[in-house]
Amino acid sequence: MSLLGLGLAIAAIVLAFKRDFREAAAVFAVGVVAVLLATPAGLNLLRDTVGSVFGGR
Repeated sequence: MSLLGLGLAIAAIVLAFKRDFREAAAVFAVGVVAVLLATPAGLNLLRDTVGSVFGGR
């Protein structure tokens, strides 16, 4: 999980140095969401959301 966040943070920094701030912000946002969803609370949130959308038990 931390390597995923580190990799996406480095990608965002590289894009920021290239003056591509819009893509850097998008990569950073994807990294934050990916790290949050990789936690146990994030996985429970995904299960609850899928269960409510598709009619869980």
